[in-house]
Amino acid sequence: MNSHMIDQSHQRRPDAHEYAEFYAGYIAKVADGNFFDQLANQVSELEHILRDVSNDRASRIDPPYGWTIKQVISHLIDGEKIFGYRLHRFACGDDQELPGFDENAFVDALEFETVSLNDLVDELITLRQANILFLKRIPPSYWDRKGIASKCSVTVRALSYISVGHIRHHLEIIRKRLKQQ
Repeated sequence: MNSHMIDQSHQRRPDAHEYAEFYAGYIAKVADGNFFDQLANQVSELEHILRDVSNDRASRIDPPYGWTIKQVISHLIDGEKIFGYRLHRFACGDDQELPGFDENAFVDALEFETVSLNDLVDELITLRQANILFLKRIPPSYWDRKGIASKCSVTVRALSYISVGHIRHHLEIIRKRLKQQ
């Protein structure tokens, strides 16, 4: 890690002008404190919560929810890839507008029954680790860079917080579902 690259830019919560109101709920889920610890701790949290869930359990829909746990993890994979791509583009100064994505179409487009839950978790963890390494190496001033995604202006800082809050949101739901077994 290039420790000289890291200052407190990532520790400052994004201001409301750094993201669309839609994302406020995700950003609110990010605790104060060391942001990189939170990014990394979600890897352990994912493993802890999901490693002992059977494939049969992960393939079941629990009303009122419309997706299986495998589909939720695939959605998190999609989110981590897309947020990571946006982070990369905007941190590099690319101001070309990026489109949104239809989360339901993405989930519907892939076959989940042939993939183990552990493989999906491994993919998500690998993506998160790659995004952490990228964020640790960007210069402090890049956290303020912004671009347009889904027709909304967003900073690198806000995208980073959204990534954490997005996973936290879905892990809260998965925990509830697993307690209801």
